[in-house]
Amino acid sequence: MKKEEIFKNLFDAVVELDVQKAKDAATQLI
Repeated sequence: MKKEEIFKNLFDAVVELDVQKAKDAATQLI
């Protein structure tokens, strides 16, 4: 996955207050 897509997913997760989605996206960044 491209970094832009990961950041978009992170942003979407924050907007939705979706903690699990945010964790998944953050894990992919590492």
